Amino acid sequence: MDIQAALLGAARCPACGQAHGTSLLRVDIGRDAWARVAPFLMEQGLSRLLVVADDITWGVAGQALYALLRKAGLEAIPLVLASGGLLPDEAAIGAVVAACPPDVQALVAVGTGTVGDIVKFCSHRVGKPYVAAATAPSMDGFASVAAAMHLRHMKTTLTAHVPLAIFGDMDTLCQAPMEMIAAGLGDTLGKHNCLNDWDMGRALTGEYHCPHIEGMVRSSLAACEASLSGLVRRDGDAVAALAQALVITGVAMSFAGNSRPASGAEHHLSHYWEMQALFAGRKPALHGLKVGLGTLVTLDIARALAGWQVNWQAAAAHARAFDADAFAARMAALYGPAAPEVIALERAAGKNAPQRVLARLQAIRAQWPALQAALAALPGPERVRDQLAALGAPTRAGQMGISAQEVADAVLAAKEMRDRYTVLQLAYDLGAEQAMAERAAGAWA
Repeated sequence: MDIQAALLGAARCPACGQAHGTSLLRVDIGRDAWARVAPFLMEQGLSRLLVVADDITWGVAGQALYALLRKAGLEAIPLVLASGGLLPDEAAIGAVVAACPPDVQALVAVGTGTVGDIVKFCSHRVGKPYVAAATAPSMDGFASVAAAMHLRHMKTTLTAHVPLAIFGDMDTLCQAPMEMIAAGLGDTLGKHNCLNDWDMGRALTGEYHCPHIEGMVRSSLAACEASLSGLVRRDGDAVAALAQALVITGVAMSFAGNSRPASGAEHHLSHYWEMQALFAGRKPALHGLKVGLGTLVTLDIARALAGWQVNWQAAAAHARAFDADAFAARMAALYGPAAPEVIALERAAGKNAPQRVLARLQAIRAQWPALQAALAALPGPERVRDQLAALGAPTRAGQMGISAQEVADAVLAAKEMRDRYTVLQLAYDLGAEQAMAERAAGAWA
């Protein structure tokens, strides 16, 4: 897909009737891309800059980019954050905001997920535009409006703004650690599940859905899968296809106005495991690697539910048995300091409230053959497992320090982080969530 053409959007989408647009002006993924950052900023009349990197990305690209900006006559203030334990949290926000004087006109984020989310959030809050300088094709948030933050102990996604431009120098991207390339692949392969989750939301809850946006993501996913053998060799065309798929997915999120085209149950599982690692003082695996594992779990659950023999009376009884106090106690045990946020979400949304589940059960029963067919049409987890393994990505939870209990708990509780319909909510609605948790722990721990 032509990224620059995609940025034009549509004043009225023929598929859904809504307007699609993004304030992202340019995507430049190619050789010597760093040399084109300063001219772009000058075209935009932006000459006073805060350049934010961590101590790894500063050495990889930040120092060279900073030198190019200064050589072009731009005023640039460097801020190098310590990479050890860096999170998109209150401390990082404070560091960036404190280093950003009032006369700074724009920020430049040199890095990938964590640095990018910190700068995206901070630039939005201080009312300044920013430019993303991608150092690895590791995640799909570059072009999205959402910033994945870790606030009040809770992994949360907040609306911010998109960058003015995304630059990715091919030499830098191709030389990124294979673990980060594998993470980008994992984040991309997660679209198999999340797009089906989105369509279930449309079918069962009337959620907004756009076939055109879904098609954008599916096309980029297919191009990425077709380039898998080249990724193993760090082939430039294959790495570019992966980077472009990640950017297109971000554009799709901008068009939709939220992360739905890119994030479903596989991301909720990833967020849950990340939070548990942080609570335990462990360093979490890369986001995309955890999403890859979440994709294996969700695709396996989808396959099981596709053949599930539903006892509709038992499912209804399960819905009626929901106990809000027991739920709160369970969330307190699993989410610790983040539990108040989770409990408050359930109180506000009521996604597990008996009447709401019973209403969904009626819709599920009416559409069950079509839902089963859609679940059965998803790729099997073995295919995705082999794709991830080709790049050396972990395909079992234990390889990332995630226990079998954490796998089971995630299947039961990760859906409580968002009010979105996913395959995990479907398992709950059918009264099958305990069986799916045990299945996941047995297959993927």
